[in-house]
Amino acid sequence: MNADSHASYPDLRRTVRRALVLLNPGRVSRFYLAGLAAGAGQLGIDVRVLELGAIWSRPDAPRDRIARELLNVLEREKIDFVISYTFNGVFDLAVMKDATGRATSIFGHAGVPHLMLWTDHPQWAHERAALQRPAQAVLRQAHQHHFLKADYAAQEVRRFLGWENVYGLSVGEDPSLVHPIEGVAPEFDLVAVVGSPPYLPEEVAPFLDQPSPDTGQIFGVVAGKTARMLDEVWRTRADSLMQDKLAGLGRDWVEAKRRDPRRAAFYHYQHVAADHPDAAAYLNEHYEIYFDALHAMWEFGRWQRAFVPLYLSRYFRVGVFGQDWSSVGLPGSAAWVNYDQQSAVYARGRVALNVNQCNDEEGLSHKAFQITASGVPCLHLDRPGVAEHFEPGCEIAAFTDPVDAREQAAALLGDEARRADVAQRGLMRFRRDHTWARRLERMLSRMFGAASAPATEAVVALRTTSSSGSTADLERHDGDVVARIQ
Repeated sequence: MNADSHASYPDLRRTVRRALVLLNPGRVSRFYLAGLAAGAGQLGIDVRVLELGAIWSRPDAPRDRIARELLNVLEREKIDFVISYTFNGVFDLAVMKDATGRATSIFGHAGVPHLMLWTDHPQWAHERAALQRPAQAVLRQAHQHHFLKADYAAQEVRRFLGWENVYGLSVGEDPSLVHPIEGVAPEFDLVAVVGSPPYLPEEVAPFLDQPSPDTGQIFGVVAGKTARMLDEVWRTRADSLMQDKLAGLGRDWVEAKRRDPRRAAFYHYQHVAADHPDAAAYLNEHYEIYFDALHAMWEFGRWQRAFVPLYLSRYFRVGVFGQDWSSVGLPGSAAWVNYDQQSAVYARGRVALNVNQCNDEEGLSHKAFQITASGVPCLHLDRPGVAEHFEPGCEIAAFTDPVDAREQAAALLGDEARRADVAQRGLMRFRRDHTWARRLERMLSRMFGAASAPATEAVVALRTTSSSGSTADLERHDGDVVARIQ
């Protein structure tokens, strides 16, 4: 890190000393938490780990006993804050009461701040379980701090769900897991890791045959389909007396998104809602219908994830890994790409391509950070927020449409020195600004502000199987006792 990289943050060693990480099973999110735990160790924060899988695998275990044990641990270990993925640890351990008699989590009962990482946003995570009305009284409580991948998504949750502490924060990566791989000869011009099958609306497919497809026309076609989907939401979900007013809001919403498809649907909603106060008030009250409509609006971005690689495959050798794309003629592998194999897959391409999934309308997903951390030049669909993380044309190649992607890919593939320079600069930027340790600094800064606790020397130790602070070491730890804390 730069010498002045901590200038905007409080002295974390004087603010917090010990954290509890709720480590869940899984192929992806577990590594995020492990990265945050390792980052905490690098910041001089003593870490305890609770393996949630040991509890989830014992549904018959008495939750009251687990709650008592965990409360004792929180007090005995003097835990300053808890980290989890999404709302793990809120409803699955035990629901208790706070001093006022309100339902709350164990951590609310104990008065311990709970930091929740939502790389899958509440807008869709866990089949939208976080949107259920009974959950809102608990999830909006002040001891909880929710971190979503982008500011617009945080603002959307704040407006419709009323969560008190919700922020935009990009994901990070752990350089001990995702790093340059030596000795791999690239076999593809472009490589992508995509966890979903190809989706291409039949109305959009004919544009693939055009050398220079007009995205304005494509968005016009998609707008018509989206409008029909919105009408279906209003017809099936809304009160009959409100359907005409909602249809008017929907038409303006779709048109605003068609004119500026780069911006998130919520950004446009805020503007059109002012012209449709009755419909907006209805959606505020019936927010579930708003989120149904939002899923329809994501159709604007859904076509691009398949269209761009398919279009580029007309000009370059493109490989797709993580899902079977052989049905559309693209080679690669349908096998799931394990987290510690991401870099090896990206090394198989001279350039790595990413188009965010449609629900990540602005900002960056984890893939941009995985690609740059792997030391491979990144060709990424431009969106608001990209330039805040990497300098386009220098640390990343950001394209606006398929033709621009083709031209930028050709320029990179035709210039080995520039390709190496973009890769190296992207790698340096990642290591400086986008590790999990840096993200945790921002999370704690949000939680505590600039206030500092009395000066106390930090315990510089990561209480797992190793004190090295690496995700790889943490991943080898596997709890086997209910409520076991290490």
